Amino acid sequence: SYTMSVARLLHIFGNSKCVASVKMIHGKLVSSGLLPNVYNGNHLIGMYVDCHSLEEAYQVFVEMPERNLVSWTRLVFCYTEKGFPGTALELFRCMVEEGFKPNEFSYVAGILACTVL
Repeated sequence: SYTMSVARLLHIFGNSKCVASVKMIHGKLVSSGLLPNVYNGNHLIGMYVDCHSLEEAYQVFVEMPERNLVSWTRLVFCYTEKGFPGTALELFRCMVEEGFKPNEFSYVAGILACTVL
């Protein structure tokens, strides 16, 4: 299917550490109507973080009209990984306030943030 092809391309290009490449992919997803899509948005968040672009990752998150537990958990992990555990815990709190029930991965993300405070 078309969605699976896009998912595969995101996986292939997801290893790019070049923010310009990720921005190009992001633009193509938007112009082709494949964003906003929760799966593509979650993948873009990870791609931007891999390029050390937390601001762009957060912007993708903010612009997603629909987020899921993966969206929130991925962002919590990303902020912890990049040295912002306080922000990660604030995101965890917001996730719970938005009505998402943390799973084992979400709890690990939150606990990890606590360990590096």
